Amino acid sequence: MSVIALTGAGVISPSGVGTAFLPRPDGLAAWGSSKLPDLDPADYGWKGLKRMSRAVKYGSLAVGEAFRSGGVETPLEGESSERTSLVVCSSHSNLEPIVAMYQDARQYGVGRVNPGLFPETVMNAFAGHLSIYFRITGTSVTLSDAVPSASSAFLYAADLLSSNQADSVMCCMLTLHPPSMMAHVTYHEEGGPGAESIVALLFRRVNDAGPSAAVLRWEAAETYTRNDCGPVVRPSDGFLAAASAYHGVVSGKIQEQHWTVSGRTDGYYSYCLTGPHNKGERVHA
Repeated sequence: MSVIALTGAGVISPSGVGTAFLPRPDGLAAWGSSKLPDLDPADYGWKGLKRMSRAVKYGSLAVGEAFRSGGVETPLEGESSERTSLVVCSSHSNLEPIVAMYQDARQYGVGRVNPGLFPETVMNAFAGHLSIYFRITGTSVTLSDAVPSASSAFLYAADLLSSNQADSVMCCMLTLHPPSMMAHVTYHEEGGPGAESIVALLFRRVNDAGPSAAVLRWEAAETYTRNDCGPVVRPSDGFLAAASAYHGVVSGKIQEQHWTVSGRTDGYYSYCLTGPHNKGERVHA
């Protein structure tokens, strides 16, 4: 079983910014295939992002809110900058600039494509923007899959913390719909593409976390039993479920939350988030 401390969360969902609007894990599917609302990060104090892509704007907003909720001042400085790592899960974050390059080539010719678009076509460009904006100079990892895996991201975070390569790890998952031109060639989970969301979670070692942190435990499971493991959520909603549970625990509404994430082809991952200093009901949904 893997164990780490969750100390901050930033969420952009179809309901807006923040964790207070999130349904419980078993209610996340009710959003259907809703898109994110139009937002300006400057309205939340995150300036200098006007010329960035939608993914970078919203991702920076989510990460900034996660740092803020964890009591971390940004941009990071000194040892805090060096000892903070970044793990990004993404599937479609680089498709918009690829489409833009294609449209430029058709309109102006291949020799006159806007050169400023090319760096954004690289999958880890998003992580690079976050690193620059928040001065995260520790290890940076970008995980790319048709459906991003929360379990893979959390495992990277746990490894970085347990090996003492980092004191804090910011994990960010982007679940965005692909451009319409690419919609027919991109993988969707069963039941459709699901709702858009961008979620950032800040992790630390349990022994180093403050009294308001929640403790996240998870392990692989070959089979699923609802009474023991809570509701099953889609792989693309794995971060959302953690953020929803975190809000319930740190607000004192619940003492612990169980849920399970389908591993697509490799079974399930069973999660439990607890707040040892909170009092409330024990729930599995």
